[in-house]
Amino acid sequence: MKSARKFFNLIVLLLIAVTVFFPCLTKAATASQLQQQQNAISQEKKQLQTIKTQKQIEASGLSSELKNITSTINQVESSIAQTQTEIEQTQARIDELKLQLQNEEANLAKEKDKQGQLISSWYMEGNSGLMEAVIGSNSLSEVVDRTRYYDAVRAQISDSIEKINKLKAELNKTKSDQEAKIAELSSKKDQQARQEAALADQKQVKDQLYSNTVATISQLTQKIKEAEARERQVLNEISSLLAAKGRNWGAERGKGQRVSAGDLVGTMGSTGYSSGAHLHFEVRNPSGTPVDPRGYLGSRFIWPTISRRVTQEFGWTEYAQEGAYNGGIHTGLDIGASTPGVWGDPIFAAGPGEIILKQYYGGYGYCVVILHDDNTVTLYGHLGSAS
Repeated sequence: MKSARKFFNLIVLLLIAVTVFFPCLTKAATASQLQQQQNAISQEKKQLQTIKTQKQIEASGLSSELKNITSTINQVESSIAQTQTEIEQTQARIDELKLQLQNEEANLAKEKDKQGQLISSWYMEGNSGLMEAVIGSNSLSEVVDRTRYYDAVRAQISDSIEKINKLKAELNKTKSDQEAKIAELSSKKDQQARQEAALADQKQVKDQLYSNTVATISQLTQKIKEAEARERQVLNEISSLLAAKGRNWGAERGKGQRVSAGDLVGTMGSTGYSSGAHLHFEVRNPSGTPVDPRGYLGSRFIWPTISRRVTQEFGWTEYAQEGAYNGGIHTGLDIGASTPGVWGDPIFAAGPGEIILKQYYGGYGYCVVILHDDNTVTLYGHLGSAS
């Protein structure tokens, strides 16, 4: 009795554990629950994409700012180089002036020495020298000429000294001007260097912000991919559930709204697993197998759209080969909007029949399914609305 009770308790505990830890084993999710999951994932994707778009705008702005800062830094560096060149040229001019001043100092010393020697000679000769000059001369005119000569030499020396002093003054002024220019250029260079340092700091901050933003965009892209993978999984589960139902569309006869060929059944949109405004139009034979709509349009059925712009054919399309349909074919014909990207084109019943489904239908988005009189089924997917 005790062992039976223990066994019963063990079974109860196992059932509780399975219910708590493995709910998927106790009850499969319904299409409605899966649709709620898909809607939640779709909302999550939209939020992530909104944040990603904002970050991309921020990254673009930061990239432009970095380009402007880098351009400004290059301009400042060019200005610094130009200022340095001016400093070097000015210093060379100062060095040249110094050499000229040294030369003129030497010339001045020579002229002063000449003047000194001349004055000394005259002083030493004194009155006796002058008397001897008169006695030794052949005429008075010779004495006068000799006196004039000494005066001319003394005047020439004085004139040279005056010119040298004037040149020295000009050279000293030019040298002072150049030294002032050096000081001004050095101050300008220091200011430019501070500006360059400030720009470099600003660039470092912007670089870090840009790197962080790019990293965030990468993370958001990965999260969007993960959300898309989860959405595909949920949509596959929805499709499996609906496919099971679709294999027996005939059982729905008599439950829906009767329509004629050309009746409005909805408007074109891009709901569900869609990348742009278009109609996904499917034809399924009575056994539920998708067939190429091209074989029916214009004969068995009318075109369900105003537009005839087919954006993807039925079958093993390039998009299907890329794995868009989990290894399967594209099961319908995609017809683009009259104005590319714009929702709202009217969607018509391709033939007479009965609307047996009008709801959000997994990856098809808002969808209408018509069961025709010969049990052929047409499906109108990614609608913006259903009439």
